Amino acid sequence: MAKSFKTSISIDDAGSAASEALRTKVAGDSAARLSIDAGGKLTWGAGSGSGDVTLYRSAANILKTDDALQAVAGLITSTTSGAPSASIADGAISIDTSNDAFYFRSSSSWQQVSGGGASVTVSDTAPSSPDAGDLWYESDTGNTIVYYDDGVGDAQWVELGHAADSTVVEYAANIDGGVPSSNYTGIATLDGGAV
Repeated sequence: MAKSFKTSISIDDAGSAASEALRTKVAGDSAARLSIDAGGKLTWGAGSGSGDVTLYRSAANILKTDDALQAVAGLITSTTSGAPSASIADGAISIDTSNDAFYFRSSSSWQQVSGGGASVTVSDTAPSSPDAGDLWYESDTGNTIVYYDDGVGDAQWVELGHAADSTVVEYAANIDGGVPSSNYTGIATLDGGAV
């Protein structure tokens, strides 16, 4: 039968932080389904053996499990305005909400995640600190440029294609071997004679 408590329950003078302070069992269980020790560690089990999932405070401001944590609705460890700079454990993830960028922490530094190993920049000026494979759409000229590294110290921006320059007027003419007979969409047809 459930009991209702109107005041705080205090469990004092445990022998150590690892001493069991509170446990729950279902009828017929040989072990606790949930056990809370005096140090605050929660341990869950199936009720038929030792607990196999834990959650506890491992250091100041850190809640830890020695097992897998599944977050059905997703998990974000931090959000920042700009690139993250906090010195937290490798494996952490962070979202830069100002620049819509995703980062993960590895080898004690933050790494930006980008599609296919490259980033795309739209700007009048070249991006600073590019990585090989990065793309730059030069918005004032319409050129698309890739940062290419040939592996021998000659990394540079290389143009992929050339956009038409609206300030240049281009002309075209057809030359045939007979009498001029037509004019297609403004392209003049000339008699090349015996050419």
